[in-house]
Amino acid sequence: MWFLNENDSNVLEQLASALTHHDYRLKSFGQTTIKKLIERKEYREFFENLLPNLSKDEKEALEKLLK
Repeated sequence: MWFLNENDSNVLEQLASALTHHDYRLKSFGQTTIKKLIERKEYREFFENLLPNLSKDEKEALEKLLK
């Protein structure tokens, strides 16, 4: 059985990658989940610190959510 821990940085990085996925359902899930998470300061800081490590498309998508 797989267990996804929301505090696992690998899971959070994959959520950022989902923002540019071709399947709209995965993209929507990533957007909704990140929007919920960034309401908390520690998650917002994590995603802000992740920006330099993302591809151009992922970075642009995440920056839109962080505004």
